[in-house]
Amino acid sequence: MIGWINLVSLAFGLIARILPIINLIRLKELDTRNWIVYFMISTSSCAISLLTQIYHYYFLVRNGDFTGLIDTNGVVVFAASVLFIVTVILNGVTLTLYRQRTKKLAKV
Repeated sequence: MIGWINLVSLAFGLIARILPIINLIRLKELDTRNWIVYFMISTSSCAISLLTQIYHYYFLVRNGDFTGLIDTNGVVVFAASVLFIVTVILNGVTLTLYRQRTKKLAKV
């Protein structure tokens, strides 16, 4: 069960990082349709990934695997922090570039 939780967390973490990059590529191609959908899915995927890590900790505590908690605590906190920060930065860049693009198109 714990192995599946880690795989789900990894998959949602990758989705959270890949979708803003796809959004940026589509923005360069002047294709701005559905950008908000990618933005929301990316943000939600980041939240789900972090939530699965909380459940992972819950299962470790419930099973009494305190050595597993101690061994992985630092790495999990670092990885979760990096996931959150990178997702926020990528989505922020996407949002900023989209707003600039729509302002330029509105003036034309």
